[in-house]
Amino acid sequence: MVFRLMTYNILDGGLGREQLILDVLKAVGADAVLLQEVKDPSIVQSFAAALSMHFFLAEGNSKRHLALLSRFPITSRYSYHPFPLRHTLLEATIECASNQYIHLFGVHLQAHYTVFNEWWRTWEIKTIIQKVAEYRSNPSFIAGDFNAVAPGDRVNIQALPARFKIILFLQGGRIFRHTIAKIISAGFIDCYRVLHPCDDGFTLPMPVPHVRLDYIFANQSLARCIRCDVVTKSPAVHKASDHYPIMAEFEL
Repeated sequence: MVFRLMTYNILDGGLGREQLILDVLKAVGADAVLLQEVKDPSIVQSFAAALSMHFFLAEGNSKRHLALLSRFPITSRYSYHPFPLRHTLLEATIECASNQYIHLFGVHLQAHYTVFNEWWRTWEIKTIIQKVAEYRSNPSFIAGDFNAVAPGDRVNIQALPARFKIILFLQGGRIFRHTIAKIISAGFIDCYRVLHPCDDGFTLPMPVPHVRLDYIFANQSLARCIRCDVVTKSPAVHKASDHYPIMAEFEL
């Protein structure tokens, strides 16, 4: 069985861009979609109805929520948002075949490049890893907008907005990368980087992305990842959000 997972930050609720976002979702045809920056629950309901999918809205500590769309039944669902999580951790289990379950964790971490925000993201991811550890012997994903740069990843600094260039100058040109390093050290696989060791995989921002902030991580209990790509070929994707989505395929 091939399972397709997509993660997508729809930008500030997606209001006014609903049809463009739906066009992207239809073009990709994923089995499960994790959405970030959802504001209005009705937009998730409308996507689910149009795609004949189940859905779950994970409300948290801010006005920006996370959501899950799934072709398969969602057998458990939870929004886990203790301090220090900026938004929430979406936790869900889906039954993709008879007695075959996958655990999904959707994230949206603290933003920006400052050392303080990287420290905060590291604090968030420690909390998330502790929660996810309950399922370490079961097939599990952590996916979403991590707002963090992976060790070894390139950032096109010349394309950064002036305020971010100033931040980097004040930090001695350093971009801190502890958050993603902690996920990898916890035994999770960076699906895109495994299959594309030399490609940038930039996902943000439009129209000329300069950094990879969106990830799909899989634990060792999952069968191999056969594909993981930044979604750029759908015409609607260039106007639907400021992020490109990520889609991965797995043989279960």
